Amino acid sequence: MAFSKFGDIETETAFWRGHIDAWLRSDLSQRDYCAAHELSRRTLQNWRARFKEEEAVLERKARMRGKRRSRALKTEERPKATSGKRRVKEGANGSMSEIQTLLVERNRISRAR
Repeated sequence: MAFSKFGDIETETAFWRGHIDAWLRSDLSQRDYCAAHELSRRTLQNWRARFKEEEAVLERKARMRGKRRSRALKTEERPKATSGKRRVKEGANGSMSEIQTLLVERNRISRAR
């Protein structure tokens, strides 16, 4: 566990997140808010930047999870390729084994020519 002047990093993070949220809800400038609460303006800026980075990382992860999920759905819906490199849906024109048999036979005939 990381330690800070607050005892632990979770307490310090909660402290600064609370102040940043309160400042954003207020009509005060950052300078006036920090003066009113006896806070270091630079420290408030540093914590604000840290929270923005965390949010950006979380958003990227959420987008990546969404892309992976949509890719997984697409691959589930995608018909399987047969040995003849044709894509056919199972049950569309017969079972997969019948189609594969026809393709193998077609390839054998075309090679015999």
